[in-house]
Amino acid sequence: MTRIGESWRNAFRDIVLIVVSIIIAFMLDAWWDGRQETHRVSRHFDALRHEFQEEMTSLRADRTRINKAIRATRALLTVMGTSQDQSFSDSVTFLLNASYDVGVYASHGGALSALLSSGDIRLIEDDSLTYLLARWPARLGVLNADNEILTASREQELRMRLIALGIPESSIAAHLTDLNIPKTRFTFDPNRILGDAGVESMLVSRLIRLLLLRGEVDAAAADAEQVVARLERLR
Repeated sequence: MTRIGESWRNAFRDIVLIVVSIIIAFMLDAWWDGRQETHRVSRHFDALRHEFQEEMTSLRADRTRINKAIRATRALLTVMGTSQDQSFSDSVTFLLNASYDVGVYASHGGALSALLSSGDIRLIEDDSLTYLLARWPARLGVLNADNEILTASREQELRMRLIALGIPESSIAAHLTDLNIPKTRFTFDPNRILGDAGVESMLVSRLIRLLLLRGEVDAAAADAEQVVARLERLR
């Protein structure tokens, strides 16, 4: 009986040692996985912080260009329907180019793409930050779609209207000295543009779209600022 009891005690001890060893192994594995995840998230945060800081700078520059286009479009609208002498032609071409030469293109960048594609966004414990990052591609999608409409309006609406009015595009593009466009022999009468109701309608539509685009840029910049602020708190 003594030998049997001792055998049971030894077996129980061995079982306890095996169970404890397994538990310790699982704990060490979980600790290591947690450490690896923490390190991975930290790397994501560093890359995201840099990426969104650059995006904020880019969006501020975009807003400056959009404001310039808005001012030029408003200035043109104030003189539409008036009659000006030939010396005003340079002002018209300058304002037209300032109104139409604006573009915004934003990308969610490599750091956010890596975070979203890897599924590591689930490791972020800040729900507000997770929400901001998850909706960023959709935010930029709207922004880029509005920009494409503005770009298309120059290539389609403005060019076709200039052709219909018999206005040489080389007169409008004369300021692009780096392209070395030959000087036109056609006379550009600014009143062909100022007296055209179709051009005025195009400018009104453009002003509305520029204002909408500026709103989208402001919203994206505000989101980017929140992302950077939350990432700073998580350092």
